[in-house]
Amino acid sequence: MHLGSRLAVLVGVVLAASVAGCSQPNSLAATATGKATRSVASPLAQRHGSPYCAVSLPTRWSSALKARNGTVPPATRIGFAVAANGSEYFAESYSPAWSGVVEIFPATGRVVEITQFADPRVDQVSPPASFDGRWFVWSESTTLQDPVPVTVMAWDSRTNTVVTVFNTPASALLNAFPVAYAATVAKGELVWVQGAGKQSDVHLYNLEAQTDRIIFRGRAGSPVFWGTKILFPVGSESSNHLVADSSRTGQPSVLPKGLARVRGVSELALTATPHEVIWTQSHATSTWVATSTWVWRPSYKQAEEVGINYSWAPQPLVLANSDFFWSTGQSSMVGDPRSGSMAVVPANLGVVVAANGNVILAAHALPAATKPQMSPAIFSVVDVAKLPPLPRCHR
Repeated sequence: MHLGSRLAVLVGVVLAASVAGCSQPNSLAATATGKATRSVASPLAQRHGSPYCAVSLPTRWSSALKARNGTVPPATRIGFAVAANGSEYFAESYSPAWSGVVEIFPATGRVVEITQFADPRVDQVSPPASFDGRWFVWSESTTLQDPVPVTVMAWDSRTNTVVTVFNTPASALLNAFPVAYAATVAKGELVWVQGAGKQSDVHLYNLEAQTDRIIFRGRAGSPVFWGTKILFPVGSESSNHLVADSSRTGQPSVLPKGLARVRGVSELALTATPHEVIWTQSHATSTWVATSTWVWRPSYKQAEEVGINYSWAPQPLVLANSDFFWSTGQSSMVGDPRSGSMAVVPANLGVVVAANGNVILAAHALPAATKPQMSPAIFSVVDVAKLPPLPRCHR
């Protein structure tokens, strides 16, 4: 895909599609061809009996998203990850002089060049990407095949060194070489699922020691860190169940009943906490994908469905504080389990592209830009813990 086509969807590009239980690294085609999210009556329609209701976004939320406190011109940038304290975020950066992966400190305008793209026309970061305060981890592809062979990379911010964790040559046949995807990092350890279909193994990698250990062999979906455990779905997407691996601690990995009953997980939110787990379930047809969003909290007897979104491809979720965010194509939605409500984040306030801890990163193109596909992005870094809960719904 040509660079101009990719950047024409500057903020939509980072919300990778998840189909058949795996995050496909090259998810640009649907958005770049102009296929907007297909909605039925609203960006997100509630199923009968859903406890969540739609509310207006509070004024303090709108003001925070309008802050534009993360914008650092002049290069064109696509954001992928943010620090838990909001001090820096990570992005693709494009300019005639240099293109590649960068770290940006919005308070000072400082930009750290991490690694340069060999060919900016096709090289790209394949979300998700994550940062644990020291290590920034991402997947990078150098071909437009779908699913693409990727390189899983990690950058040590203390030593300014890049480690190649896993590499699939771009020339490799996909039926002979495994594809790695959905890499996330926490406390110096990286977890990802490698492979496709019936052979999708979960790997745990120690970045300091550079050692790789397979903690599950078989058919697994995207894993996430969940407290001291690693949570991931096992089995075919239509009937899979969740597993909590405790190999990091040796403690029993018994799921709460509400999670143990869950079936058919498409993708877990990039982050999970002992107090909250978010995921999607999908049903695909030849023309659209219906994606329902689900929430579990310890106080719930069973998981609750927030609603269902009709789109060309289901979008991944991000979790910050107790709020969770997902894309409906042209805008974002925010759900708040504390109040049992959800709200649309208007397109002019940006699309939430990353989250970490209590912090979100929102981005959109410059308004009235003559060439929006080549304009710098506007970024806002927001600590949602400082914002009020969404208005309460009747439950």
